[in-house]
Amino acid sequence: ITGSVDDEGMKPDVRIYHRCNNKGLFGIENLCKREAVYTIPSSYITNGSRSNNWFELGNLNLETKQANEKVHCFSNPFRAIFDGRK
Repeated sequence: ITGSVDDEGMKPDVRIYHRCNNKGLFGIENLCKREAVYTIPSSYITNGSRSNNWFELGNLNLETKQANEKVHCFSNPFRAIFDGRK
């Protein structure tokens, strides 16, 4: 991945959206997507076009609940209620 950085620096992360083992809202399967976010440590961000220091995320079992997991219900009519919007 290439790009430029502003004064605040770069804070990249990996976001995985999936429906693995999703029980769904009100028991309706696959109504919502699960999101897991993993921040890439700054020690893996380099200047230049090549990096010799690769970030290894490892193997993930997306069936299990991740510590940093969120649920997104993009097409859910009840989303506004659960997000606290009226």
